[in-house]
Amino acid sequence: MRLDDDEELFFRGILGLLDHATASSVDGLRQPGGGAPAPGEVTTFLARQRNVTQLALVPPGEDAEPEACVVAVDEQGGTTVGTVEGDGLVYAGTAPQDVLERYRAWRGAW
Repeated sequence: MRLDDDEELFFRGILGLLDHATASSVDGLRQPGGGAPAPGEVTTFLARQRNVTQLALVPPGEDAEPEACVVAVDEQGGTTVGTVEGDGLVYAGTAPQDVLERYRAWRGAW
C-alpha cells in the first residue's frame, strides 16, 4: 500500500509538525500512571506546548498490542514524545522525522 501524501500532511497537521520542527531538549520527564496526579514540572511542560496529541497506533491482528504515545510540539516547533514506561509516561525530545517514520510503519502495516 502506498501512503497517500495528503493523508500524511493531514497527520502532520493534526500533530502540529511543521517543516521547521526539531527535537526538543526535554529528556526523561516522567509522568506517573495509575491515576496519580502529574508532577508540577509535567503540568508546566504540557501547558507550554502549542499542540498535545495522544495517539494509539493499533496494528492489525487480534493479538496486536497498541502503541500509545503523546506527541507535544511547542511554539518553536520543539517536538517531544511521551512513551509508556512502566505504569507511566516518559517524555523525551524526538525528531519529527522519527514520529513520521513511526506513523509510516504503522500505516504501511494496513
